[in-house]
Amino acid sequence: MALLKAIRTGWTYARLIRGVKKVRQATDKHSEQRARSWVQALLGEQRGLAAKIGQFIDSGSTSLSINEEGLPPLPLSEILPVLQANYDEDISTIFKHIEEAQQAASIGQVHRAQLTTGETVAIKIQYPSIRTSIQNELSALQLIPNIGPLKKWGIDLHGYRQALATNLQHELDYQQEAHNQQQYITTLPTGLRGPRVYSTFCRPQVLVQEWLPGESLSKAAKHWDQRTRNRVGSTLLQHFFQHVFVHHRIHADPHLGNYGCDLGSSTVYLYDYGSLTDIQPTAAQAMLRLIRSLAYREDDDPIALLMLAGFNGTTLSHIHQQIPALLHEIFLPLFTPHPFAMTDWKPGQHIRNMLGESSWYFRSAGPPEFMLLMRAWNGLLQQLTLLRCTIHWWPLLQDILIEQRQQLDELHLPTAPTVSSCAQLSKHLRVRVCEQTGGIQREKVSLTMPAAAISNLAEIIEPEVLKRLHERKIDLQAISQTIIKNGSQPGTVFEDTHDKKSIRVWLE
Repeated sequence: MALLKAIRTGWTYARLIRGVKKVRQATDKHSEQRARSWVQALLGEQRGLAAKIGQFIDSGSTSLSINEEGLPPLPLSEILPVLQANYDEDISTIFKHIEEAQQAASIGQVHRAQLTTGETVAIKIQYPSIRTSIQNELSALQLIPNIGPLKKWGIDLHGYRQALATNLQHELDYQQEAHNQQQYITTLPTGLRGPRVYSTFCRPQVLVQEWLPGESLSKAAKHWDQRTRNRVGSTLLQHFFQHVFVHHRIHADPHLGNYGCDLGSSTVYLYDYGSLTDIQPTAAQAMLRLIRSLAYREDDDPIALLMLAGFNGTTLSHIHQQIPALLHEIFLPLFTPHPFAMTDWKPGQHIRNMLGESSWYFRSAGPPEFMLLMRAWNGLLQQLTLLRCTIHWWPLLQDILIEQRQQLDELHLPTAPTVSSCAQLSKHLRVRVCEQTGGIQREKVSLTMPAAAISNLAEIIEPEVLKRLHERKIDLQAISQTIIKNGSQPGTVFEDTHDKKSIRVWLE
């Protein structure tokens, strides 16, 4: 029976993974919407662990919403026994009125209510028997074998199971969540606000907090002008940087349903605090120094810094040539010396072109808890894309880099199994056209572009040169792909001379 349940559980998760993959790889809007609807319908059939794993797989990067088209919330009559069981006194002495919930979530649902003292509050109540259901599914998850792609890429399935179980145990304890929430909201930057907690009324399965009505982030994005959207986006970025690199605690549930917006004041409300995760200070400092090294092309070994952050260096050695370029793409908005337009950035496509299936070496090399940080990062990118922000990222991180300069310089890096360096990363793509006149070589054209322009090489070469290269069976697209797969390292891309005219293209 246990094995049969494990097979069913594994089949559900495999369907979720396949569906989210289809959303991410869709090449047109129709295919994307069809795949998105299929995953939403599947998630809508689930409560508990399956719904949570759906959120983890999605990682906030495909805008999927749990139960948008699936199961409705439980009727108040079915959830009231859970509420009453958490109190010694009759709940009518605490709550004057409780409304029906408007939307279901993964392990509980929220009801608007009024205390007998008059305050309007939000009551988050766990589903009946959800704790037992999750424990049973976690047990079934232990029986899923480490075979196929999991084994091929060396994924630490046991570690991921343990990280998921630990995170869920935290989310199931609403009293602990209330305590975490009270601490966390004191560290939020101006423009981001969390609801006040009524700790007197919080219980293991019940959390009572201030009712803060807000519009969705997507609606706010349509209402606000560009300046307001940029200001809100900067607040969200500041929040992420401060909590990762200063407070070493992240909010790891970026689901859009956890956010609300006041359209008038442009304040963003953060409602849910069940998934707060601590980061080891050394790991945070290693990531911060890695960003600095990539920005300034310092001679640090990126694999050594990733190892200090908890990554497996042996696994990363399979893609050591591409690691600097891969990391540069992941953090690209930070390295752009002007306001960055999120809508122009397609990191997933660029990484697939660079690594193909080998990107799994990077994913599998990370420690299991790293998935929570990536979940938060992907969620942040989704929010900024939704807001259509155009923000200069670097100044928001610069003060933290200055404050922690000494600690970063004093980090002791381990020895990596292969040699790599942030200094080997190309910064520019250069194009130079020269023409010989009267025995003298004169420069006619000199262009300098970001190194990422290598992916669009054919678009920046003159048509007559393209034609000549084609006649000589020189495939620029193949050249670009090879250079990208080799990590876009400095060197000559190609040279061509015809009559008295020559062209040279190189990375530096």
